[in-house]
Amino acid sequence: MVIRLLLIALFVPVLLLLVMRRDARFRAMRALVGLFFLALVAYSVIFPDTWQSLANSLGVGRGADLLLYLMVVAFITFAALTIKKLREIDRRYANLVRRLAIRDAHLKYKDLAD
Repeated sequence: MVIRLLLIALFVPVLLLLVMRRDARFRAMRALVGLFFLALVAYSVIFPDTWQSLANSLGVGRGADLLLYLMVVAFITFAALTIKKLREIDRRYANLVRRLAIRDAHLKYKDLAD
């Protein structure tokens, strides 16, 4: 039961990441999260039994299952951020195409007027 609440609680930061703007603060937070995960991986390699004891305290059968659950949350986060980034790129690309179309139309009209 504890693991279910924990996994649901992990989606709150995901929602915050989706709402946040992509500015320097967002990039800094993303870099810090990346460093945290690298440190977590190093710790996991040095002390592999930690996952099993953490899984037991959360009510999960094995440490590998706990890692799988966390990887699912990480994958969903990555997918959501990627979709958000692609939408932003599509919007910027559409705006650029509109500007170019207006500029080209204006230049063609100007050439016809001369």
